[in-house]
Amino acid sequence: MNRKKLGLVVLAICTVLAEAACTSSGEVSRPSDKSVGTDKKVAEADTGIPLSKKPPNVLIIQTDDQRPTGSLVTMPATRRIFVGKGTRYTNAVATTPVCCPARTSLLTGQYTHNHGVTNNIDASLLQARQEQTLQAALQRAGYQTAIVGKLLNSWPIGERPEFFSRWAITGGGYYDAVFDVDGTIVPVTEHSTDFIAETASEFWDDFEKDDGSPWFVLINTFSPHPPSITQPRHRDAPIPEWNPNPAVSESDLSDKPPFIQKTSRFSMDRGARLRARQLRSLMSVDDLVKQVFSKLKELDESRNTLAIYVSDHGILWGDHGRLWKRTAYVPSTGIPMLVRWPGHFPVESRESLVANIDLAPTILEAAGIDPRRTWPIDGSSLLDGESRSEVLLEYWKEPGHGFRSWAALRTEDWIYVEYLTKDRRKVIAREYYDLQSDPFQLTNLFRDGNDDNDPDVKELHQRLAEAVTCKEDNCPE
Repeated sequence: MNRKKLGLVVLAICTVLAEAACTSSGEVSRPSDKSVGTDKKVAEADTGIPLSKKPPNVLIIQTDDQRPTGSLVTMPATRRIFVGKGTRYTNAVATTPVCCPARTSLLTGQYTHNHGVTNNIDASLLQARQEQTLQAALQRAGYQTAIVGKLLNSWPIGERPEFFSRWAITGGGYYDAVFDVDGTIVPVTEHSTDFIAETASEFWDDFEKDDGSPWFVLINTFSPHPPSITQPRHRDAPIPEWNPNPAVSESDLSDKPPFIQKTSRFSMDRGARLRARQLRSLMSVDDLVKQVFSKLKELDESRNTLAIYVSDHGILWGDHGRLWKRTAYVPSTGIPMLVRWPGHFPVESRESLVANIDLAPTILEAAGIDPRRTWPIDGSSLLDGESRSEVLLEYWKEPGHGFRSWAALRTEDWIYVEYLTKDRRKVIAREYYDLQSDPFQLTNLFRDGNDDNDPDVKELHQRLAEAVTCKEDNCPE
């Protein structure tokens, strides 16, 4: 049984899990107090599962440019709260390794080719389709909703993000950032991560005045995005010694496409400096996580909260001679993904291949909302415990950035990449890496001088061609 079909079975008991009925509009209708009693006893007898008092609260903490591995070493509170009490997905990916496309994919559960936000400079497509977002579905279902921090880089400060009951949004920055707080423009002189934590706490105090309604809070930090400014309290904090992976010290790039060879000039020293700044910047995020869960414990909301820690995408620390993101290499597309919901996500590490587009359907299902009745969603819920066999990765050339457009298919075992012309009609280069024998992507099998180990290009190209136009159930899973 595939993941989406199995999800239908889970949704059949959504009234039991969320004390709600899934309607054709995706809204949730809750029984009145008078309906609870005899009906509740019947439901419990039929399923053996007691009805919840209310759907879970939902919390997402999303960082910016956080590497999938090696980035939690300076975050003891995050490891204790999420890794120690939830599920860690070690093969999680962002389907497009750029800020705005990735963040839109998280909110919509859609690939970039379906939601259309392909770059960081145009927020208009998300502005036009806000009804097809998590916040819209959850607010309609009775959730109080809030966003604190970065929405999209180019979102106009002063324009209200729809379907959020409370908001404090910014375009980014560490000190002297400008926030729109519930419609009031506020210059913030303190470190933005501290301000985000304090503001989220204030929003929760407001939400808890109506303790009968669940809430959805989205916290987006600018940390550890370069320049990764460290707060004074962490400036001299020790960080673990770096043992860079073989991709960072890779000197022979002859197997890489010519334009990657040409633009790969960054040294290991620059990678080490970027790593150090990011790890110290993440100490502030760790403080935020600790403060947030202290607040949830104070409000007695930590157990009935589906909490997710994730980054918008990864980053390179000099891997293959490159810094930043936008490539199909694993440290760029990979993300940390930690999920805790006591009684629903076990305490374990999973190697399952999962993606940021899987978070929206997971949250909707947890809230008792049928993802199939909301808007076209490409991802699959994590609640069924199934692992996807493959995922599409895609990138569009952006104004001001020279990196080529590309599309890729990724499985747990391999990744196939096609670099494309600007109109995406012609393949100009290919890469294929066996991730089992070559996890650091050192040997592109198409350019290793051995034709005998080349994969079947015709089959891979056809599969990728189908994936780049996929929608909903036709997408890789």
